[in-house]
Amino acid sequence: QAAAAAMLAQLYFNSEAYTGTPRFDKCATICQDIIDGEYGTYQLDKTWWGPHGFDNDKSPEMIWNMPSE
Repeated sequence: QAAAAAMLAQLYFNSEAYTGTPRFDKCATICQDIIDGEYGTYQLDKTWWGPHGFDNDKSPEMIWNMPSE
C-alpha cells in the first residue's frame, strides 16, 4: 500500500504539468500519511549503502525494493 501511495503522491505532485490542475495539497496529505506510519513503519537507514545494496530488503528506508548491486 505504501508503494501505491508513493506513486499516487508523485502523480499528484506533477499533476499541474500534466493536467493544468495543481494537487499539491493531496500530495502533501499522502506524504504525511506515509511519514506518520499509516502504511507501515519507515525510517532513514543508518548507512548510505543500506538501501543501495543487494540485501536492501532489510533496509528500514525501503518502501518498494528489488535486490541490486
